[in-house]
Amino acid sequence: MEFKPLIDFEGFKVVSSFDIDKFNCSKLDSSVFQMGVILYPQDLINEKFLISIRNCMLVLNDKHPVKRWLTSQASLEKSIKKNQAEIELLTEILNSQFNLITDQKVKMSVIGLIGNIQGKTNLEKLLKSYLYLMIGNITRSDNILKTIISQTPRQFFQGLRDERSIYDQTTHDHLDKILRKMSRHPADRLTFYLLTLYLQAFNNNSDLLELLDDIRPDGMSDKLGISY
Repeated sequence: MEFKPLIDFEGFKVVSSFDIDKFNCSKLDSSVFQMGVILYPQDLINEKFLISIRNCMLVLNDKHPVKRWLTSQASLEKSIKKNQAEIELLTEILNSQFNLITDQKVKMSVIGLIGNIQGKTNLEKLLKSYLYLMIGNITRSDNILKTIISQTPRQFFQGLRDERSIYDQTTHDHLDKILRKMSRHPADRLTFYLLTLYLQAFNNNSDLLELLDDIRPDGMSDKLGISY
């Protein structure tokens, strides 16, 4: 008895690969063929066939299922690579022993990264403040910390959410490093000291409270006037 595949897509070899010699762009008009292209395992697709598919994208309508699928795959891959590059950059900075980035190329990369951080949550704001500090923009760094301190406790905790951005997650995972490096920076630490007081006043996380006690800048309380 001769066995045949359950689905035979007109020249689409289901078991092995697409038949490039029998392919033309008109085949993409078939909804079955469209489904075959989208669902077929990517690691098995013939490279020559994939090139032909991409050439067809020039004549396909933007709403065509295959064109939308390929566009989404390209965007996803680009986004993943971008996120990975940013995480690697952040990891490199966080593991550095220096308090200031002087390498111009790295500095420009950090400036670009700062522009990508929206700062919608307090974790993102803290990361942004830290990065400004690392490129020497102390004023902007302190101004961001002041926006956190000026929040009521209710507003502060509204910034927490279940779904975190890569910036939220990175700050959460490396909070110890970020706070320690910010506390050791040679710039005036008064605003940072006020941040530690704020966090101690409205937080009951024992690990965080212990960390804040450990990194509190020396002699800062003597600089506080009544206005603070």
